[in-house]
Amino acid sequence: MKLLATLLVAIVALTGLLIWQVKERAGVYFDNRCFANVNYGDSSDNDLLFKGNVTFEFNENKTGMFNISGNIEYQGNYYRLSRYVTFTYDNVSGNQYRMISATKDIMAHDNVPADIEPLASKVFGLNGEYTVYLYKKDNNFITFANALLPLMNCVIQ
Repeated sequence: MKLLATLLVAIVALTGLLIWQVKERAGVYFDNRCFANVNYGDSSDNDLLFKGNVTFEFNENKTGMFNISGNIEYQGNYYRLSRYVTFTYDNVSGNQYRMISATKDIMAHDNVPADIEPLASKVFGLNGEYTVYLYKKDNNFITFANALLPLMNCVIQ
């Protein structure tokens, strides 16, 4: 009888722990829209400068989109960047996420030349897969960071 009672308590405790973990894990995906002003300066040989805005929309179903628009200065020339990107994102662990760009639409007033496109895509995550750290502070903002430092605070709207 003691063995049955112990087994029953263990099953109830493990079931409760499993339910708690599933609920905690579900909370790592966002259902928010946020906006940020971005000033980016690359001090490498590329010398790329960007000033503009980005709007992110995250869905709890692990999908989202962002719209980035602004001005690029590169080697003394000025260009207009305006892209609409859809993505999927997956929580790797803690606040580390893997984002994978699904589609990229170039808006009509975008005039970034083909030779700068790969650099802009790499810097702003317009193509491919990349890792980002996301931290949501209450319902105020989402901080985007790389492995070394925060990149921007995106204010939740």
